[in-house]
Amino acid sequence: MDETLLDFPLLSILVFLPLAGAGVTVLVGRSPRAARAAALAFSLGTAGFGTLLLLGFLMPQSFVLARPVDTFAAVERAPWVPQLGVQYLLGADELSAVLVFLNVLLTPLALAIGWDEKHRVGAFFALFLFMEATINGVFLSLDLFLFIIFWEVGLVPMYFLIAVWGGPRRSYAAIKFFLYTFLASLPLLVAMFAFVFYGGTFDMITLIRTSPIPVGAIGELMFLGLVVAFGTKLPTWPLHTWLPDAHVEAPTGGSVILAGVLLKLGGYGLVRFNVQMLPDAAATMWWALAVLGIISILYGAMVCLAQDDLKRLVAFSSISHYARRLPRFRLARFKGETHPRGLPFADVLDILGVDGRRLGPRVQLGAHLGLARLHDHGLQPAHDRAGLDFQFRCGRFFLGSRRTGQEQQ
Repeated sequence: MDETLLDFPLLSILVFLPLAGAGVTVLVGRSPRAARAAALAFSLGTAGFGTLLLLGFLMPQSFVLARPVDTFAAVERAPWVPQLGVQYLLGADELSAVLVFLNVLLTPLALAIGWDEKHRVGAFFALFLFMEATINGVFLSLDLFLFIIFWEVGLVPMYFLIAVWGGPRRSYAAIKFFLYTFLASLPLLVAMFAFVFYGGTFDMITLIRTSPIPVGAIGELMFLGLVVAFGTKLPTWPLHTWLPDAHVEAPTGGSVILAGVLLKLGGYGLVRFNVQMLPDAAATMWWALAVLGIISILYGAMVCLAQDDLKRLVAFSSISHYARRLPRFRLARFKGETHPRGLPFADVLDILGVDGRRLGPRVQLGAHLGLARLHDHGLQPAHDRAGLDFQFRCGRFFLGSRRTGQEQQ
């Protein structure tokens, strides 16, 4: 079989193509028709490159990703601030490739959902492309400084989508979203300085390889701080209260990206930082994630039963079913077997909600993508879908009972 070597800056294209598209969309924004066409064209182009990245992992015999480093592929490296050791460093592994593909898949769908938007059309569609660029940047960044820039800048487009194009309580929801997620980044910033202090580098590949944080109280405190930072974005109980308001007030396309991709940033951060960079702390502090996960599962499912608004129902069901990932961290082989990333690919899929040991990695990855469902915009296996289906059935029964009671009155 012929091989296709993907020896070009694929990851930079995935970050900067939607960013360029956002600029073009704003420039042609005086014509709503031109703005819609430009945004859709750039989003579909980005989706094509995202598909190439995924094929590099699904079909490595046919699509070969250049410049592998350890377990990362298509690595792009250039000095940025050499005085501080900061680099422009991008790379992809199996986890980030799946999440980037999900992002580039959902963005055109979100644009299609908001196709009939009449208010400031150019800015509306440009913000979706800007958000796509920042999310891809988070998933692909392998330099701590670059990562935190994309992480923080990514708050801006969702804030404006809610504040300008949201519902009646949009100002309250937007400010609450921004304050929760921005303040939760403070422990992440402190942890970044600790990684640099003990590891002597911003390079996440090196930090994953060497795990420089001392075993004991320092590592455990960093682990808990990162749980706060990423748990707020996930979100998990009790850091979840911004999500229902943001879900309800956001425009529908924004809700799609919020539920489908933005919440997964928290899970990605837990895998990349808590598990891969703090393996010793993860081996001893896994119970904290398990407790938070169990409480969030039960809390989200029970609150779903009382909702009569579909968006709030989706928000609380998201809290419940995303929390199912947290107890799965105990399934990861933290002790005994060593691995360049600290977490085998099968265990990554376990955390994401797939039985990675029963099926081969490529078969499992295909199943993981194939089981995506529109109602939660996520990736779930059958046994997890059953729980969410139960929540929706209970919600439908509850709404039906209320409607019947109102008719009788």
